[in-house]
Order: sequence, then C-alpha cells, then structure tokens
Amino acid sequence: MGENDIDGFDYPVEEVDDFDDEDGDFDDEDLPEEEDEAESIPELIAVEDAEEPEELPEPEEIPEESIPAISAEDATTIEEQTEETIFYLAYGPTMDSEQMLFLCPDAQKIKSLEIRNYQLEFCHHATVIPRRNSVVPAVLWEIPAGDEKKLDRYEGYPRYFEKKTFSVPLEDDIYLDALFYTMKLPMTFAPPTKQYLRTIKNGYVQNQLNEKPLIDALNRALQGT
Repeated sequence: MGENDIDGFDYPVEEVDDFDDEDGDFDDEDLPEEEDEAESIPELIAVEDAEEPEELPEPEEIPEESIPAISAEDATTIEEQTEETIFYLAYGPTMDSEQMLFLCPDAQKIKSLEIRNYQLEFCHHATVIPRRNSVVPAVLWEIPAGDEKKLDRYEGYPRYFEKKTFSVPLEDDIYLDALFYTMKLPMTFAPPTKQYLRTIKNGYVQNQLNEKPLIDALNRALQGT
C-alpha cells in the first residue's frame, strides 16, 4: 500500500486543502461556491448494530416493513432547545468517541442509525444531501443541552452549517427529536484532509458500520462530482 493510503483508501494528499477545523472556526475562503440541488425527501430509520465483514460488500437491502421509518417532510430548522439533555445525530468526525468526548465530555452514545434516502458527501467537510435509495451510517448521542453551543462552534453554525431536527424511532412506538447539521448551499465537492478522514474512519470502525458509503463519498470528492 502506498504512502498516501489510509487503511485502504488510495488518498492523494497533494489534492487536499489544509483546513484548520479543530476549533470549528472557518474563514470566508473556506466557504463553498457551487450550488447542489436536493433531489428527494429523506427518511430516517433506526437499524440494529451489526458487525460488518472486512471486505466491503454491497449493503443488504432491509425489508421496509421490518424497519420503522419516518419522513423528513416534517423536519424543521431549530433555533434552540431548553431540555436538560438533547439528542445529536452524528455522521462525520463526531461518530468517533474520542472526538465526541473531547467536544462534549458528558456525551452518552445511544445507538447506531442509518439515514435512508440521504447520501454522504465531502465538500472539504462531511455533509449529507437527499438522495433516493442511498443510506448514510450515523451515531445517535445524548448530550447536555449546554453542549449544543460547543457543537455549533465546531460545525461553523450558522454561517457554514445549518441545523435541523428529526423525530428518530428509538424503539417500538417511542420517538425522540434529534439534532443534526447539514452544510448550507452552495457547496463545492472536494476531499477532506487526511486526518479529518481518519477520524471519520475511526468512527465507522468503532461502531461496526458499513464503510461503502464513506468510500463512495471520498471517490466522488476526489473526482469533484
């Protein structure tokens, strides 16, 4: 494996911009310039944690009738929450326990999720866009309500990312509202830094998630499409 490989990713370092995103601060030149159209209404479904094989097969189709699903049609942009704790849906670096606990030391992992009809993309940083028949692995966290401001700063809200909330199926007939962040339009597809990618990969490994959506997103970013 070449010196630019990252655990199986053929990663050309020279094509990657050097982003300083450790503290969540973003400069104007870091903001994307091109527009991407959303294509469909996403849904959020809960799935059981399952160990993935080392090889990356095509993800199994899960029978719709066996999985609780909810449309994102009722998703709303949120300004603030006043509960003692809130639920946060992570699909990027904050899937990694070390990264998440650095930002929010009292965070508690709840379970793994799949976001159906969403697709992971890289525009220097990870985001998700509606895409029919796609899925994005994610992790659900419970955090103190006061830590939302820490996540806002880390994500560059409200200038770079916006935040929304979904009703997430936790178990039979039990739903909860979860916060998540998506990049604001317009976007420019581009690969992340090597360290940023490695942190996301760590989250996939820790949570035994299917890495195929991550690899596909990286390949699209490297091609600029």
